[in-house]
This record gives sequence, structure tokens and C-alpha cells, in this order.
Amino acid sequence: MIARPLAILVLLFPVIAKAEFKMEVTQVGPGSPQDDEAPHPGACAMDACRATVPLLLGDDICILNVRVGAPSSAGWGQIQLAIGPCRSGRVRSLPPATSPARYHLDSFGATSIMLALPIEPPRWMGIEGLDDGVRHAEAAVQIDIIATTAH
Repeated sequence: MIARPLAILVLLFPVIAKAEFKMEVTQVGPGSPQDDEAPHPGACAMDACRATVPLLLGDDICILNVRVGAPSSAGWGQIQLAIGPCRSGRVRSLPPATSPARYHLDSFGATSIMLALPIEPPRWMGIEGLDDGVRHAEAAVQIDIIATTAH
């Protein structure tokens, strides 16, 4: 009689212990794609979610790679960002201080973070572009994270 409930509990334990969380990334702010564009969902595993998002930077489109680590039992996790290739061939990058960022889930197991992306000046043949040398926030993304259980 006790064996049956114990067997059911043992079979359910891997499902209960598995961390599940979801992530969506949306470009926001001036110059962002149209409002009716759907958010870009992340591909999630037990330890992280990843998303590849087209990022509109002025008249150019670059790839933004986002990695969100699974939240700890205390609700903290890390976000890592990297700029990939751009359509124009210009080399863009984020300053090292931009990543990794941290997030914390609220009491409902969710958070929404807005990150300004201070894109470094474009480079041509390894030479910085002619500008004022100041990093300007050219784009911003909103990252929505929902966790059903902590890792």
C-alpha cells in the first residue's frame, strides 16, 4: 500500500526537480522595429536560454546574441550579450562592462529588464570611425524572463 504512492513520487521527482524558465527579447526605444513585431523567444535548456535577435542600429542591422543563465534558488541569474556580424560589414561591439548583467526574479518568478546597449563607434579596417569618441546608447532591448521552478 505504501509502495504505490512511493513509486509514483519517485517517477514524478525528475519532473519536479527540473528547472524550467522562458525568455523573450524585444528591441525597444527610438529606431526600434515596428511595435507589431513579435518578441524573439529564447531556446531554453535546463541551465540557460539563448536568443539571436536582429538589432536595428541606425541604417544597419546587426545580430545580438543573448544568453540568460538559469536562476539560482535565490532567484538570481546572469545575462550575457554579444554583437555579431552586421549587414553592412561594419564591426560593432559592446563595451566589456555591459556584460554580464544580473537579474533577480520577483516573488512570482518573473522579471522584465530593459538594457541600454552602448554600442562602440563603428570601425573600418581596424580604425575607429570619425566621431566624438563617446559611446552612445544606440539601442535598447527588453528581456522578459519567467521561471516556473528554480535551478
